[in-house]
Amino acid sequence: MQIARASDAGTVEILTRNETVAVEGERLGAEVALVEEWPESHGRFDVVVENANERRGLACALRSLRVGGHCTVTSTHFAGEATIPVLEMYLRGVTVSVGRTNSRHTLEPVLDLIASGAIDPAEVTSEVVTWDDAIEAPLGYTTKLVITRE
Repeated sequence: MQIARASDAGTVEILTRNETVAVEGERLGAEVALVEEWPESHGRFDVVVENANERRGLACALRSLRVGGHCTVTSTHFAGEATIPVLEMYLRGVTVSVGRTNSRHTLEPVLDLIASGAIDPAEVTSEVVTWDDAIEAPLGYTTKLVITRE
């Protein structure tokens, strides 16, 4: 959300089956649709970030791209396989990025956004623990864990 806003992306929409994600998205200023089942598509967008971690969610994300759009898949998809709409993607000339980000490559621009005040990591930090709890804290479920030495 913050990087989208800092990049003048305009409206950010979240389509999710997860109520916690929906509440957090609304808190951050997104337009949110909480659904029981994934639709075939959810409109047409230049950029889609897929984080559903469900096969039908991935297919929905890929079908929701505009011509020339780009989808970044952040889900792990532990099942190992997914059916994707290759012909539809080909006809619209879309691109897909899958895998862990090269954080060294993207770190400097993000640090610049933080330094300028355009984004605030505290808005998405779900848990802060001290160094004394550093061994146990990552074992629990959290989305954005920060470990401090103080």
